Order: sequence, then structure tokens, then C-alpha cells
Amino acid sequence: MLWLLACTSDEPPKTPVQATPPSVLVVVMDTVRADALSAYGNPLRTSPQVDAVAQAGTLFEDATAPGSWTWPSHASLFTGLFPWEHGARAAQRDEGLVLTDTFLVTPMREDIPTLAEEFSKGGWTTRAVVANRLLSQPLGLTRGFDSVDYLERDDLVIDKAIEGLGGQQLLFVNLMHAHGPFQLSPATQHLAPQLEAKEHGPWRVEGGLSWHTQDPNAIVVHATEGLPDTTLQLAKNLYEGEVLEVDRHLNRLLAAWTAQYPDGVVAITSDHGELFGEHGAVGHRAVVWPELVQVPLVLVGPGVPAGVRRDDPVMLQDLHPTLLELAGLAQPTWSLLSEAPRPGAIQSAAWPQPHLADSLGGIWATGHVLYREGDDRLYVAGDERVLIRDGVEVDDPERIEELAAKAVTLEFSTGGTQLEPDAIEALRALGYVQ
Repeated sequence: MLWLLACTSDEPPKTPVQATPPSVLVVVMDTVRADALSAYGNPLRTSPQVDAVAQAGTLFEDATAPGSWTWPSHASLFTGLFPWEHGARAAQRDEGLVLTDTFLVTPMREDIPTLAEEFSKGGWTTRAVVANRLLSQPLGLTRGFDSVDYLERDDLVIDKAIEGLGGQQLLFVNLMHAHGPFQLSPATQHLAPQLEAKEHGPWRVEGGLSWHTQDPNAIVVHATEGLPDTTLQLAKNLYEGEVLEVDRHLNRLLAAWTAQYPDGVVAITSDHGELFGEHGAVGHRAVVWPELVQVPLVLVGPGVPAGVRRDDPVMLQDLHPTLLELAGLAQPTWSLLSEAPRPGAIQSAAWPQPHLADSLGGIWATGHVLYREGDDRLYVAGDERVLIRDGVEVDDPERIEELAAKAVTLEFSTGGTQLEPDAIEALRALGYVQ
């Protein structure tokens, strides 16, 4: 219970020791980039609850997601594997799950045990309560959970999650408030006059943004590419307000969780971030720049060092073996609890999507790969290769060739099926399809 925001002690809490394997809560704050949180240096107090959890447990300052959107990153979290290993990624025209003509994905491999299946086999009740339609049960990413509840709003997700607490369980929660479209929140009400002055009628597009009044107190903002700096800053301000709303939902969930499981394990992370004009792009999914793949990762509970910040590079999917270890279900050769450096390369990938390239071109037409080794980050996009060292692009052809030879090569498979119209409409509402 010591990691609740209400904790006022300046002393880092001591890690309790227990014989009974703990219940485990995993929260994905969808679309929250690491630097959006005050725990990661944002000068705005956007994440007081995450900050409190970080002070009570271990915060990983350099955590990389293996993909830049929901589908591949969640599958990696659930399997402990890279997208090119578990198979869940963006698809070509003739493969995977055909959501619409402009949105295709491949399914996660069914021969790989998931986190939920392994916990279920160990005797835990496994529950998923999510606000992202891509995680709803028919699509298959949440295979192995005893129950999967999809609800459209984070407050309803929290209600449902709290309602089912009790007994030994693995609970997975996805919160979507920080995902676009962005909505005015208590933290961004001061922006309302600027927005309301531009809005008239059901829709108005100006400066690359579209405003739609969905209720008397809310204006939803959709961001697109090619926006002026003032508009980008406005969108980012709204986004940071949404991040604070996610943190408030998290506070309510943790209050109920710690009351039920005072010695439980809590993991808080994200699946990807969001671009606000960096590298000339807005949104997510097509590329693997740091703003998209550097995600928060905080862990607290029995067996987790308290009051620690680690700067060694790790991956989002490293949570998989770590949670199994904390639950006493496995003894992995390496986990986030290990003191030794992580074995293997840090990599992320975004597959090319020619179905989108037909109409959008640019970044959608070429696969993107990030390969990290030491202080070097190599970005590969087709024939283009960019080497970043200590935040600066460097011209080192020999090193580029060396790293490029190690980086994953994106490949494709075949197969397909069709989703129901209501699922397609939900994805359209999220801005994933037009």
C-alpha cells in the first residue's frame, strides 16, 4: 500500500517478504511516451501517481518498445518476443487480418504461450479489462485470459477492474485516455477559449485540426501531418492533459488494488508514444523514432528493489519473464531483476504498409528498423541509414554497415480474414483508418 500517492514518508519503503505468490497488476497507459511523465523529467506535474510508484519501486529510464503501435507492442508484452518472432504486426495487402482496405495486421502466433496462459496454468485467475478495441477478445491478442472486458472509457475500465478484485489473479488493464483524438480535461480547460472561438457547427477544419463538439463540455481535437508549430504545441498541451487524466484513473485503481493486495506486484508501462511534429510527423505507427518507442516502465512489489532508477537499456517485453519470476512461475536466465546487462540487441520495427502508401506515401511506403548497440542508434528505412551517436547524426560508413548487418530484416507471410463492421468503425473512431 506504500506506493499510493497518499504516502507521505520521505523514506523509501522496504520491500516486504512473503511466502505466498503475489497477485499481479499490469497497466498499459496506451500512447504515453516516457518524456510525457513528470517521473521522466517533464517539468509539468503530469504523473503524480506514477511518480509515487516510481519512488517506491524501480523505474527503468531507458525502456524501448519493439513497435510503435498497439498491435505488435502488446503481443511482445504478452509473449516476451519481438514482433518478427511472435508475428503480430502490420500486414501487406494479401495477408493477415483484413480490417479495412487501409488497415491490415497479421495475427499473433498461436503456438507461443502467452503471459495469461502461463499464469492460468499456475492457478491464477487471469483478467483483462481494456479500453482499446485492438485488445478485444475476437482479435486474439488477449488469448489465455479467463475474461476480457472491452469498455469504451477509462472510467468504466477502472470500475470493471475494481469490481472483479479478489483471489489470486493476474489483472491486465489498458487505459486509452492519452490516445487521440484528444479531449479537453480539467488540466487543459484554460485552452477552451482558444478552441471554442474557432468552433462553429458540428465540424470545422482550420490549420490542420478538426474540432467536433461531442457534448457541451468537450471538444475533440484530431491532429494530422503538416501542422504549424502553434497548432502542434496546442495538441501536445492537450495530450499532456490527457496523460494527467490517465494518472488520475491509475490512482483510483491502485487505491482499490493495494487495499485488496497490499503485497501485490504492480507494473506500469506503455505500448508506444506519440509524435507532435518531431521528425516532420504527427501521430504514431509508421516509424520508430525515440518519441514513439521510448516508453515508461515502473515496477513495484515484493522482490523489487525500492527507490531505484536504472539507466541500463531494457525492452518492454522483458516484463514477461520478470512477472513470471516474481510470481514464482519461472526462473528465467535474465529478467528486469537481474543485475547483469540485458543480453541481446535493443531493436524496434515498423513494417511497410503499401496499402497506405498508395494514398499517403512517404513513411508508410518503407519499413523502419531501429538497432541499438552501445551509444549508437541505427535507423534503417529501405536504403536510407542514419546513425545517431549521443544524440547527433554521424557519418561513419563502416559502423553503419556493421550495425545494418545485425539489424532485423523485415519479411512477410500470407493469409487473411475479415473483421465485423462494428470493429472497423471502432478503429476508424480511433483514427487508425479513414
